[in-house]
Amino acid sequence: MKVLVLVKGVAAPGTQPLADDGCLEGVDQVLDHYSKYALEAGLQLIQEDDQGSVTVASYGAGAETALRDALALGAQDAVLVTTNQKHPRLGQVFATVVDRSGPFDLVLCGDQASDDSQGVLPAQVAAALGWPLIDLVDELGMNGARLAYLSSLDQGTVKGTVQLPAVVAVTDTINKPRLPSFKLKMAAKRFQIKENRVESDGVDALESLGLETMPASNKSVRMVDTVDELIQGLDQVGIRLRKE
Repeated sequence: MKVLVLVKGVAAPGTQPLADDGCLEGVDQVLDHYSKYALEAGLQLIQEDDQGSVTVASYGAGAETALRDALALGAQDAVLVTTNQKHPRLGQVFATVVDRSGPFDLVLCGDQASDDSQGVLPAQVAAALGWPLIDLVDELGMNGARLAYLSSLDQGTVKGTVQLPAVVAVTDTINKPRLPSFKLKMAAKRFQIKENRVESDGVDALESLGLETMPASNKSVRMVDTVDELIQGLDQVGIRLRKE
């Protein structure tokens, strides 16, 4: 099994980051907490597969640090993702990396990041690849040629299997990540990380959405139950989204 784990570099705990044009500057970066669980899940899946391998890929300011930390934990290969786009569509960017660096049977990532709890990247990558997405996974293993999983939801758990290839987002209760060994830490410092540059398609992800009008201040509160009601309510108060 060939596994790709998407990892992220985040500001080290206790640091005081400075924001410069939307980027963190002057802070120590470490491997994201949730990325460690995704990496451990991948390493456990391949431990009995002589042909198995785990590759890690990362994008952003702390990407190289995150990759070397992941290599020190047992990843066999690493890809530094770059692009000439200021605000890239990361789902499409990582999907391009999967196509170029693969083939991969499985893409793993955390269901969120320790510095950002939106958790949208797994769905974006799955949509760009056209692969099934299994989210909030708390148990993972192989059942013959299929991937068996258990997802923990608010109202209970869901068990099932999925045909590979697939994208899986794991929780931080799925396992206990291993500690790096001294030998792997030394090897990670010397490892020649590959760079995979994805050129822009000419459309900036943030510039494609914008406000047509800015409404006057309104302190009234209206509760909605659906996305359609939310969009309708925004339109009524003068907020109109422009999507190109």
